[in-house]
Amino acid sequence: MFAELVSRDVERDEKTADLHSKNWDGVLSVKSVDVKARQIRVLASSGDLDRHNERVLPEAFRKRLNIFKENPVILACHSHFHDDGSPPVVGKAVKTWIDASGLWCIIEFAKTELAEQYW
Repeated sequence: MFAELVSRDVERDEKTADLHSKNWDGVLSVKSVDVKARQIRVLASSGDLDRHNERVLPEAFRKRLNIFKENPVILACHSHFHDDGSPPVVGKAVKTWIDASGLWCIIEFAKTELAEQYW
C-alpha cells in the first residue's frame, strides 16, 4: 500500500497523519496520507526543475485549472489509453489549488485493480 511505503521512508506526525515529506524527484511531493479516505495530498508542481531539466511554473496551470476540475481524473503514467484501449484511470483529484508553493492536489484512489497498484 502507498501509505505503508511512505510511512517506512519518512517520519510521520501520528496526530495529523501529515508527512514531513516524501519526494519523488521530478514527479511529486507527498505531504499527507489519509488511509481511510484513500487520499494523498501532494505538491504536484513547484516550479523546480523536473527530471527532464524543464521548469513549469505553477501559474501556468491557472488558466486551465477549471477545465481540469470538470473531469479531474488521475491517469497512470499520464497515459490516456492502455494498449487495449482501456483508460488507465487510478483516481480523481478531489481538490486542486495553486498557492505560493505551487500546484496542490488531493488525490483519491479508485477501487480498481490498477488503482490498487498505485495506492
